[in-house]
Amino acid sequence: MYDENKCYSDVVHFDEDNNFSKEEITVLTGNTAELGEVLGKVTASGKYVPLNPAASDGSEVAAAIAVTEKSEASGDADIWAIARHAIVRDSGLVWPDGITGPEKTTAIDELKSLGVLVK
Repeated sequence: MYDENKCYSDVVHFDEDNNFSKEEITVLTGNTAELGEVLGKVTASGKYVPLNPAASDGSEVAAAIAVTEKSEASGDADIWAIARHAIVRDSGLVWPDGITGPEKTTAIDELKSLGVLVK
């Protein structure tokens, strides 16, 4: 569910200047991305989808955090995402429904390996 009152600073506590922390990514057709949503990257296409810990296509690995939204499921769309060297607010992140504690811990560790700290 989109929160129209949510803003960038609700998600990102710190990011590097000159868009160093951000990357323009492509969200795969059939998916949406909400501000703060944790995303995985489908290995075969190189495109992003919401994190899915139960998948085996690459999207089970946390790879970025959406900082702009894709609100329609039709067509691929480019958005901005935090991909490296940043500090994000756990309270601002959007996790998959039903994610377990251990799955969330794994995803946080995966983000940490990218230099994205969840606080």
